[in-house]
Amino acid sequence: MSKPPGSSDAKGLKTSAVRGSLWTALESWGRHLIAAAVFVVLGRLLGPQDFGLIALALLVVGLAELIVSDAFAEALVQRDDLQDRHCDTAFWFLMILATLLTLLLIVAAGPIAQLLGDPRAQPLMQVLSPIILLSALATVPVALLRRRLRMRPLATRTFAGLLAGGAVGIGMALNGYGPWSLVGQLLSQKVVELALVWPAARWRPKTAFERRSFDELRSYGLPMIGLRLTLYANTNLPRLLAGLLLGTAALGLLQIALRLTAIFKSVLLEPIARVALPTTARAQSDPRLVKQVFRTASRLMALLALPGFVGLALVTPTLVPVLLGPQWAEAVPAAQILALTGVPAALTRIHTSVLRGLGHARWHLYLALINFALLALALAAAAPFGLIFIALAVLAARTLMWPIKLYVFRRVTGLAVVGQLRDLVPIATATGAMACAVLLWQVTGARDLPESLALMSEIVLGAGVFALAMLAIGRAALRDCLQALSAVRGSTRTV
Repeated sequence: MSKPPGSSDAKGLKTSAVRGSLWTALESWGRHLIAAAVFVVLGRLLGPQDFGLIALALLVVGLAELIVSDAFAEALVQRDDLQDRHCDTAFWFLMILATLLTLLLIVAAGPIAQLLGDPRAQPLMQVLSPIILLSALATVPVALLRRRLRMRPLATRTFAGLLAGGAVGIGMALNGYGPWSLVGQLLSQKVVELALVWPAARWRPKTAFERRSFDELRSYGLPMIGLRLTLYANTNLPRLLAGLLLGTAALGLLQIALRLTAIFKSVLLEPIARVALPTTARAQSDPRLVKQVFRTASRLMALLALPGFVGLALVTPTLVPVLLGPQWAEAVPAAQILALTGVPAALTRIHTSVLRGLGHARWHLYLALINFALLALALAAAAPFGLIFIALAVLAARTLMWPIKLYVFRRVTGLAVVGQLRDLVPIATATGAMACAVLLWQVTGARDLPESLALMSEIVLGAGVFALAMLAIGRAALRDCLQALSAVRGSTRTV
């Protein structure tokens, strides 16, 4: 019996998508695990000045890298009728742009470092500037691999780059190279990633540039750059003000505090958000199904993130010296405050994914601009008073965005948020019980234990109390999340 036309293609696409999703998940978790391990080792070997100097240099280098790496990447993946002329045009445009930005940075590094308040950042910026070219060289091959759903070579590239960069950085740090250890780490990682991605992509550019192809890519790429730049500003404005107003050492402390929270956000929030976007996109013709996806994803994210971020804030005074060493003790108060920014992030991250999945991506940009305005106002008032006040300003801006995002989400999608808020009650109550138990243990028994044992006891106690509280008052939420995970696992097995 003959198969219907296109049935084999559809099955092949489904198989590739599932396989790609599995490799994407492996790449995501593996990347964070390796990066966290390298971060911990380097944190113990280096100090606030070292991390502050590299953070200052990366404010500029990272901005240029973002422009070249994001200019056409998503446009190449998204375009339905991608042809060789689009890839060739994108490649040569990015190479010209990256060369100009690299040369400009090398020449202007001195004045920029003076403007940022620390001339020691000048040679770091100059030596890091090739990252811009390396990123431009990798943009088209990476986009082609993503478009073909060939996630395995991308995962291999990421793991190899992180391991090579980590080995170089740790080796240099052990030999006393200070902030140059982090420079060596970043450059080595980029070189290894580039060396692996080109053979995997099996693509070579032709010496051709077509204006029509450029305009077709630009129509999609420029709005994406606007969004990326706004998100970049939201992420790095606190770093910029800390470096300008408080000095390099304070910036290093803030960098570590932000990094701890970023690791938890990547692990707890991003996997769910990355699944929710395409799932919503596929279900957008069925409002009932979209509502179910939103409700389940919101509940699962809250179940993981609320106790996760509150727990991080509670154990940070013990976690930081155990993992990174006593030289980072001054980062603890800011790290605790910034950990709490994960709570409003957990309550609103899913809204962005659903908005984009339903085709309202422009609202992502509008909300990012509102967030930047609130953050800028809060930091303008708080930054001169020190690191803790910068952290409080970030927390205030993120918290104020919660009702704004809820309102916009309700108005744009028509989806009710009352059910989401109702679902939070048992999870928030269980998180409160966990916090009370850990705080009580910290002031009674934990202080008499060695730091490592105290940390373990706090984590075990907090997890145990939260689990028991959820079993007592939140079984419906647990059952719904378990059923969703079981359905995902079952659908994967049937492919």
